[in-house]
Amino acid sequence: MNELTTTQQLIEMSKMQTVTLEKVDNLEKGLLQAQNDIQEIMDTSYLHPGIINMITKKRRKRVIDCMGGKSAKAYKTFKVDEEGRKHRFSSEVFREMELDFKAEFDLNSYAELSKSKKEEALEYIAMWEPCTNTKRKINLLNKQTELELIG
Repeated sequence: MNELTTTQQLIEMSKMQTVTLEKVDNLEKGLLQAQNDIQEIMDTSYLHPGIINMITKKRRKRVIDCMGGKSAKAYKTFKVDEEGRKHRFSSEVFREMELDFKAEFDLNSYAELSKSKKEEALEYIAMWEPCTNTKRKINLLNKQTELELIG
């Protein structure tokens, strides 16, 4: 009789283990689905406007730093176009950063940056540099000396 009870106990334990393993398997499937859902949300939802603003400030700071700072001649220099309008040279550098950034992340607007790309965008900004021709213009402008007219 004891053997039958022991056998029955083993059968019951085996059934309980099977049920437990099925529950663990279902939990793992549910967790994987939840992770996939979260990743999809991260990939398709856009950043909060406050974070976009912070990224914009970092982009601006990076461009200004690449030009030698706000007191640098390259940052302060104006160009006059064919129609006589003044344009800051820095606008060209800001535009270059904008085009590079949007091309890298396949964006039409900065606001389209997905949550999943935030860290990548910050890394890109920290590493960004103007192209060689722009760097040369920056260096030339920053090396220019100012002439003071005595009148």
